[in-house]
Amino acid sequence: MFKVIALSGMAVMSSVLFSSTALANETPMGSPVEGDGKDIPRWEGGLTTPPEGFDGDYIDPFKSDTALFTITHKNVNEYAEYLTEGQKAMFRKYPDYKLPIYISRRTAAYPQNVYDALASNEKNAELLPRGTGVRNSDLTSPFPNAQTGEEMIWNHILRYRGETSKAVVSDAVVFETGAKKVMRKDIEIYGVYFDPEVSHSDRKNKIFLRKTKNLFPPSVAGQITLVHETLDQVLSPRKAWYYAPGQRRVRRTPDLEYSDELFNSDGYKTVDQVDLYNGAPDLYEWKVVGKTKKYIPYNSYRMVGENVSADSLLGEKTLNQDYTRYELHRVWHLEAVLREGIQHQYAKRVFYIDEDTWQVAYSEEYAEPQGEVWRFSEAHAINFYDVPLVWTAGNITYDLQKGGYYAEWLITNEDKHPEFNTKLNKRDFSASAMRREGRR
Repeated sequence: MFKVIALSGMAVMSSVLFSSTALANETPMGSPVEGDGKDIPRWEGGLTTPPEGFDGDYIDPFKSDTALFTITHKNVNEYAEYLTEGQKAMFRKYPDYKLPIYISRRTAAYPQNVYDALASNEKNAELLPRGTGVRNSDLTSPFPNAQTGEEMIWNHILRYRGETSKAVVSDAVVFETGAKKVMRKDIEIYGVYFDPEVSHSDRKNKIFLRKTKNLFPPSVAGQITLVHETLDQVLSPRKAWYYAPGQRRVRRTPDLEYSDELFNSDGYKTVDQVDLYNGAPDLYEWKVVGKTKKYIPYNSYRMVGENVSADSLLGEKTLNQDYTRYELHRVWHLEAVLREGIQHQYAKRVFYIDEDTWQVAYSEEYAEPQGEVWRFSEAHAINFYDVPLVWTAGNITYDLQKGGYYAEWLITNEDKHPEFNTKLNKRDFSASAMRREGRR
């Protein structure tokens, strides 16, 4: 069955075979097919075919779009209903901050086997006690009709991101002084959970295996880190190794969980803020506040244009907002409050999760439950339409107390854009293989 989808005058051929029942009422992800009758459109299957001219670099299928309007310090109060507390704090701290608002496009789409897995997960997936993990789920988000905060955050953690992925990306620290430290990394990920050929028993409690090799600057070039991410981290904590080229040896990295400082982030980010949230959610009490409408980063193809460098993206105080795109979408609003007697530098966390992807669009971290926003993160989502799947063109974490920010997974013209579902050898994700690679 084929379906022609109209997107801004561009016909996109979709071969998605989701059920007509789901299309009539809910998307396979569990979100309403219908829009809001005003700004949010009806979901018509998403963007499932690359635009003309695609050659591996993710060109903007909506390059003719212009901003409907821009939210600035002068008119921010007019749009307060659709802004999060973190966004409002950004406007208070940075007078030149702005949000360019574009027409909303529900481009989220995934392969048919992901939709099939969602239907199966809905019937079979189970949350483990205290939300420490999930069982009887495959390939993608376990709970398309999630009811609890734990189920929703696991939908984010386990959302489909390809069986494998490889890319060269840029991470950066922009200090409160405006000084920049840019790091380029070669990343390979084998998604054990996302591989349909791997049975539950053969997963050995793994979600993915990730190897990162630093390429730039010279002071860190040759460093390699290896992470084995586990599904139930209380049962079996994630394992990590580090190769130091100066020592020419591999060592285990014991501190890589929860509020540990993220390696090379200069104190701007904790380990469990990577991907806006990762790891076991057992330290917090989770609450679903409800569903709301917010302006979130979406279809952020301007950030991956052929003329976009890391330097051009990284503004002195904030990301260069001229390259960003925000749209009005429905999101789930979650709150997580630290359990009594548990230690973590974030006493409260707030999340806004896109209804069509289960990807966290915003996270807000608080040192005190009733205090001001300390750190604010945003994920600039794009549809990697050749797969298709939705992931990020860059995640940004702002420190609203000391100033400055941390950017990760930027895909610029200096980098190699992601390749998904290519052949990777599982044996290359071992400590011994990492040692051999480092010594070559």
